[in-house]
Amino acid sequence: FFFQAEDGIRYVESSRGLGDVYKRQGLIFAFDVDLPYAWAMILSYAFSIVPFTYATAYFFNTEAVSQVGTLMLHVFFGQILPPVTLIMRLFDSSRSAGKALAWIFRLVPSFCLCNGIRLVSTQTELSFMEGSKTIYPQLDMENLAGGDLLFLWLDMVIYIFVLI
Repeated sequence: FFFQAEDGIRYVESSRGLGDVYKRQGLIFAFDVDLPYAWAMILSYAFSIVPFTYATAYFFNTEAVSQVGTLMLHVFFGQILPPVTLIMRLFDSSRSAGKALAWIFRLVPSFCLCNGIRLVSTQTELSFMEGSKTIYPQLDMENLAGGDLLFLWLDMVIYIFVLI
């Protein structure tokens, strides 16, 4: 038996380790993400990323360069640009530019996925920062991730059309 502390209460329980606690709590709930919405984003991403990756592979000369280049595109658009647009939305002077750039970056599915989940998980903070009296609904097309979900499906159609 091991002692496992949880919420300040200690009790004897046969523990399988720290992973046991995370299985019960769920990582997705730690960031206040609505689970059905997150699943919709992830499933939509699965359908849009394949034609995008296939289309961008033609920009490179060799297979190895294509794989690395496409991976770097996903890192740049999925991990670097969403926080940049969020930081731009923090300041009144760059808020409209951040929103405009987000609409352009939505042509890349990786940006849509990461930006959409980030927007939904920070919806309360975004509403407060932008001076809104109410919390934005999760599928708000302009302020939250409704545009990202829409663009994931549009990206799929666009890049399939490009391939044909």
